[in-house]
Amino acid sequence: MDIDVNKLLQAFVYFKSCEKLRHNNS
Repeated sequence: MDIDVNKLLQAFVYFKSCEKLRHNNS
């Protein structure tokens, strides 16, 4: 089973930036 680390990293960064945006808006 080959895991695409690049995709995983992208999803992680995307999730983190979304969390940051949410905190800034509140």
